[in-house]
Amino acid sequence: MWSSEKGFNAVGDYLFQALSPADWFEQIHHALSTIRVYLPVDALRENTNEFDKLIKSLCNLLEPLHGSAGFGIQNCHEHQNYQHTEYEILANYRGVDLSLLIANEHWRSGYSGLNWYTYINSDWIKNLTSEKPLTELLNDTRITITQETSTTIIKAGHWPVLGKLDIDPLPELYVKVNKIIEPLRTTNIGSLHYGSIAGEIRFNVRTSNLWMHRFDLPPGRSAPTTPRQYYRYSAAEVNKIEEERLMLDTLLNSSPPHRE
Repeated sequence: MWSSEKGFNAVGDYLFQALSPADWFEQIHHALSTIRVYLPVDALRENTNEFDKLIKSLCNLLEPLHGSAGFGIQNCHEHQNYQHTEYEILANYRGVDLSLLIANEHWRSGYSGLNWYTYINSDWIKNLTSEKPLTELLNDTRITITQETSTTIIKAGHWPVLGKLDIDPLPELYVKVNKIIEPLRTTNIGSLHYGSIAGEIRFNVRTSNLWMHRFDLPPGRSAPTTPRQYYRYSAAEVNKIEEERLMLDTLLNSSPPHRE
């Protein structure tokens, strides 16, 4: 672990942390190696292009099974002391993510988190896009899809959203991405927190899995539609539009001149 702040109880603006379990532990418990990076919002605001490059370079270097990036809770090494605070924040801001360093065996079978950036192993994506390409499934120009060496990166919008509970609990683009890639999601995220020690509310297995489903549409509620100015036209649609334009030009040019 490297942090811009010293001490296990301090939270640095910048942090790089990795956990790679021992071989025997991985074989028995099927744990994952995990990496997380903290950056302040100001660094993102001033260097959005550099952040794109950082995500791509990390994906090419690490070839992750899955991961996400966006607004998140930056916690210190002694994070278990503040899990009740994390619970309150995540309950009120749906777009904020909880970046855990310890995963469980279920995370090998499907992705566990979705945010502004969601990156998933391309072999998983191929299973999802056997009938239609991802650009056709996510036909919204505000959603950027980048194919790296072994990772597919999905960016939902120009800027991450907080998803405040009483204002925007179901961010449009996050909901759209969630609806399409949901079949690749793990069926059990496990518990994101330890048990309560003094009656305070923390995540358990049930509430953790409810949180993982936070971008699912409620029963009876239709998915948001893409406004035409953001619609991503397929090559076939572009060709058809061009053919219709040429036909109209030909018709107008061949019409006799109007006389008084």
